[in-house]
Amino acid sequence: YKEIRRDVNIITPEQALEAGIIAGARAQNWENEIGSLEKGKKADLIVVDTDKWGWVPMYDFSIVPNIVYCGMGTDVRTTIIDGKIVMEDRVVKTVNEEEWIKKGQKVGERVAAKSGLNKKIKPRWPIT
Repeated sequence: YKEIRRDVNIITPEQALEAGIIAGARAQNWENEIGSLEKGKKADLIVVDTDKWGWVPMYDFSIVPNIVYCGMGTDVRTTIIDGKIVMEDRVVKTVNEEEWIKKGQKVGERVAAKSGLNKKIKPRWPIT
């Protein structure tokens, strides 16, 4: 949004992060339950691994810009939902991740077979 207008201050990284969290909760009329860390609200948190190339250099003033501009889902190390740890050190605690990956592959194969796409679409590069 800001690049096309050539004004880096139209939406700051801090405003963008707040829009996704605080304003997002307000837009859903849930600001009394979520959107900020306060007593009585649901505690959803992530712990991010910042020891990666995309996060350096890291300074106090660059934490939020790094989250907004450089952060990816693969940087999340631990996830806490409503106060419960659901992923710790990148290991999902609530489901068997390997089992769900296999199920997802099988569902994809069934959809491709039923639609006929598995026979219509050929790889552009040879598979050996």
